[in-house]
Amino acid sequence: MLNLRNYFFTLLLFVLANSIAYAKSIKIPNYGNGGSGFNKTITESTSDLTFKTPELGTESSDVNNNPIYFPKNINGSAIVIVSSCAGIHYKSAQDLKRWNALFLSKGYVTAVVNTSSYPRKKNCGRKKTQSPSRGVKDIYDATRSISKVQGVNKDKIFVIGFSLGAMNGAKSIWSKNAKLALKEGEILPAGVAGLYGGCKYGNKNKITKKYLFPDLDRPVLWLMGEDDNEAPAKDCKVVKVIKEKNKLSDYHIYKNATHCWDCKASNGFTKKVGNGNVVTYIYNEKATSDSEERVLAFFNKITNTLK
Repeated sequence: MLNLRNYFFTLLLFVLANSIAYAKSIKIPNYGNGGSGFNKTITESTSDLTFKTPELGTESSDVNNNPIYFPKNINGSAIVIVSSCAGIHYKSAQDLKRWNALFLSKGYVTAVVNTSSYPRKKNCGRKKTQSPSRGVKDIYDATRSISKVQGVNKDKIFVIGFSLGAMNGAKSIWSKNAKLALKEGEILPAGVAGLYGGCKYGNKNKITKKYLFPDLDRPVLWLMGEDDNEAPAKDCKVVKVIKEKNKLSDYHIYKNATHCWDCKASNGFTKKVGNGNVVTYIYNEKATSDSEERVLAFFNKITNTLK
């Protein structure tokens, strides 16, 4: 009985110790506003992500707990895969595993970022559990971690993000954040591919948050769905300006495509989103296949300019 009591007491101390460690506040650069205003830094209650030790990846490699994988034949480039606001759960893991396997098959080193890793919570809706700065710093933490893999050229690290992951990816290459990040010694993505990312919150009378800006430091590929009522394409007119400014940037709107069109495992899922709309995710095989081709071509196009 005494040994059992000691066991539970030790277990309680372990849980409390870890909770205290995770709860410790840290100061990070104010990437939410590009370091503008009076606050150059913000106090963030969410700790930095911890990435696993790099290992050889396969088609069946697990995408949980922020893994880093290398293929049998490294092409010198790397891709950071960033989850949506809900993080990685059973269904989304199946879809991200497919993306991860695709990139590994093409010779890319990969890092799969779960933005809601324990003890973090889901970061969805208008009242998010994490600050905008946290999401952007997650991108830089990932590029720094994956750059340490032998054979990776730090100038050829790309990001692909889904929904909020796309939004944070785009904000990581916003000129103001890029300037601030370089001062911090961070590694900027060479380009960002975003699937069904929102460009702004609010309405025509009051925009509360912006994620996609016209002044980007690196190229972006922005893929949108015509029937996406969660992150409407009509809110992303800025993509035209971006494409005019940077010949490597591009965008595309898929007809008859909803939010999360590549989410085969979540096909038919319905929910009410932050803008008040009730949305249903419909898997679109044609749009998914085309997205894969466009993303790979986009990264290859940038890589060719860096040789």
